[in-house]
Amino acid sequence: MKKIINFIKDKKDYFVWGATGALSFIFIFFIFSAFGIYFFGMKSNLFVRGAARIFPYPVARVGWDFILTPAYQKDINTLIRFYKFESDGSGLPVPGYEVISSSVLDRLIKNRVMEEMAHSLDIKITGEELDNKFLEMTSKMGSPEEVEEILDKMYGWSEKEFRKNIVRNILLQERIKEKLGTTVDLDAEIEKELEKSTVKIYIE
Repeated sequence: MKKIINFIKDKKDYFVWGATGALSFIFIFFIFSAFGIYFFGMKSNLFVRGAARIFPYPVARVGWDFILTPAYQKDINTLIRFYKFESDGSGLPVPGYEVISSSVLDRLIKNRVMEEMAHSLDIKITGEELDNKFLEMTSKMGSPEEVEEILDKMYGWSEKEFRKNIVRNILLQERIKEKLGTTVDLDAEIEKELEKSTVKIYIE
C-alpha cells in the first residue's frame, strides 16, 4: 500500500494533467453537441445523437416538467428499430429521421399531459394491473422466452421497458376514459389540456 501511495505522489502531476485533459475533452464534447443540437440543426448527426444519449439537454418543457435528450433519443432509436423491423417483413420504406423525431416528441409531450390528467383524476396503476395487461397483450406471442426475444427484435426493449413504455400508457388511457366516459375522444381531451398547458419546445 505504501508503495502505491508513493507512486501516486511521484506521478501526481501526470494524474492532474490526465484528469484535466479528460474534463476538458468532456466539456468540449458537451459544448459542441449543444451547439449542434440548438444552433445548427444537427440532431440527426451520429456524433450529436451519441452525445444526446449521455448529456441531459432539454428538448421540451410541459409546465415545469422537462423532457430531456436521453429519453428522447432512446425513443427515437426504438422507433427507428421498430420501423426497420416492420420494413423487413413488409418491404415498406422507413420514415426519415425528422418524421420519426417529430413523432417521438409529440408522443412524449402528450404522455406528460396524460400523466397530469391521470394525477388530477386520482388514477394510479398497480403492479397487478400491469401484470394482467402485459399477459393479455403478449399471451399470443408464445412462451416468456419467445416474448422477450420478440420485444428485443421489435423495440430493443426488455419486458420491464415494454411494461413502462407501452403497457402502462395503454392502461392510463383506458382508466382516463373510464373516468371521463367511454364515448369521450381522449385525443381531443389531451389537445384541450395541451392548450391550457405551457409547452416550450427547444429542439425542433
